[in-house]
Amino acid sequence: MEEKLSNELKKLNNLLIEKYYSIDKYNRDEKRNLLSKVGNYINIKSLKVDELKEIKDLGGVIAVDGSTNKFGGAFPHYVQMFKAVASFGLKENENIEIADLYCPLIEEGNIYEEKKIIDKKLAEIELKAAIEAIKNNPKIIIMDGSLIRYRILAENLWVKLKDLVIKNNIILIGVVEDIKTSVIYDNIYNINHENNTSETIYDREFIFDALDSLEALYLNKQKKGKDSFGFRSTFFRSSQAPSAIAVDILEEQEQYLEFCLSLLASITDVNSRGVPFILDIADVQARITNDLTKQLIKTYINVEFYEKLFNAQRFKRSF
Repeated sequence: MEEKLSNELKKLNNLLIEKYYSIDKYNRDEKRNLLSKVGNYINIKSLKVDELKEIKDLGGVIAVDGSTNKFGGAFPHYVQMFKAVASFGLKENENIEIADLYCPLIEEGNIYEEKKIIDKKLAEIELKAAIEAIKNNPKIIIMDGSLIRYRILAENLWVKLKDLVIKNNIILIGVVEDIKTSVIYDNIYNINHENNTSETIYDREFIFDALDSLEALYLNKQKKGKDSFGFRSTFFRSSQAPSAIAVDILEEQEQYLEFCLSLLASITDVNSRGVPFILDIADVQARITNDLTKQLIKTYINVEFYEKLFNAQRFKRSF
């Protein structure tokens, strides 16, 4: 069996070599020249101590993240738990927490809508946490993920958040660690893959090690994609790691782009993977562990329902 798996992995490796030859054939300078066709390079400097203090005095930075975990078996016999946190950093007692549940046995839905429902609920509670956090008058709110995700999955709550941050002069930032877009390759080669992932070269791999540390590529405005929804995006190498993050801002707040990147540089460990530490703190604070999920279910759900509905047979295996 191991030999068969080894052979399959070797085949996969050869296919990856073949697929990525279209970008791996370029050296770094050639790749940077290609990137200059789709955006402008910006060198970013970290904020000074007095500038960071001013941000703190004006309300500081709040990071919003959410998580979900499932207990039970296959559809519909499970409970999906959701938790979102608007984090003030290490002062966990000041955090704003929003929670929700999804149980297909009670709520409407079918197996084909399952992922859509879960994605929507997670986006909704993250938006609710951000909206609630505005009462604390922050200067900046950093969302974990692309801002367009909220616009697509929970438009009404998104519009409410957007209106509030603009009205209250709060800067809204979306930070994306796991980049899924393919803007660079599509624009360089004028390609429309129509979501064919086998042909797509994603921005994540195209921009890998192409930027210098604390350098950003501010993408030219497009007629489609995020820009058509009122967002502006940039790729930013915020640490020594060769990978880049994506940073979204509102079109209405485009003038704050370099300031936002300087802030992110200031709150990111140069030796880390490039994610602002306040987002990592929010991630930990929002996490719903397997042990916690099981403990909550066993504490608040009747034993009869626990055994009959949610205690999946695989949990009872002796090996």
